[in-house]
Amino acid sequence: MEFTQLVQLRRSDYDIDDQVTLSKNEITQMIEDIISNSPTAYNAQSFQVLVLYDEHHHTLWDALEREQPGFGTIVLFADNDAIEERMPTTPDRQEIYKNQDSAILAYALWLALNNINLGATLHHFNIGDDHLVRDLFDLPDSWEMIAQMPFGRVVKPTPKSERLPAHQFITVLED
Repeated sequence: MEFTQLVQLRRSDYDIDDQVTLSKNEITQMIEDIISNSPTAYNAQSFQVLVLYDEHHHTLWDALEREQPGFGTIVLFADNDAIEERMPTTPDRQEIYKNQDSAILAYALWLALNNINLGATLHHFNIGDDHLVRDLFDLPDSWEMIAQMPFGRVVKPTPKSERLPAHQFITVLED
């Protein structure tokens, strides 16, 4: 599928289930490929990704006190130790770059999931309560949870959202 088609077809697919024909290994390999090729400020490579399948997927959503169907969940983290170590700039800029790096990765993962006919949504539940998830899965204290992305087979496609015209957001200067 062409890149612009993927962008146009991406939706927040809430009505998903666990009836996926791809193997966990195939999905995980795709996730690894996206991570390996996602750019980061200063090439800091400061994100961490937790991929949850089966009972681990359900354990996360139970802990977050949310019901979430799906085949799995990708949890995105920023590794603050790696940011401090590999991103030689001011703390204010580190915060900006950390969020940009995570957004690039999340969007790339979302499009890649759509490309293999899986739907996803992006959530920011319990941000600030990172210790809950870190403790649950025995993760390092330096990992700051950024977002959760449940994914699965789309049961009912989400209709396209009403969007403002693109020309309202673009200024073109040319000679």
